[in-house]
Amino acid sequence: MGCAIGHARRDELEILVTLAEAYERQHYPIDLPDPIEAVKFRLEQQGKKLPRALIGSSANAPGFTKSCARPPPVAEHDSQAAP
Repeated sequence: MGCAIGHARRDELEILVTLAEAYERQHYPIDLPDPIEAVKFRLEQQGKKLPRALIGSSANAPGFTKSCARPPPVAEHDSQAAP
């Protein structure tokens, strides 16, 4: 009998947690951080400094994020295909 009561309380707690999380997502959304600010914050947490090449105006940000992007895939040519 005690086992059934324990399951009921656990189920009730799971429902309350789900409702609280949904309420927080709807009423207090958290936006994603700016990528450059996130890098600065992480470096600061580690006690490191931002490289001098990246310090400056936000005009540097597009170049920094672009340099971190993966290059486009190279098209492979079939060497056995007829010209």
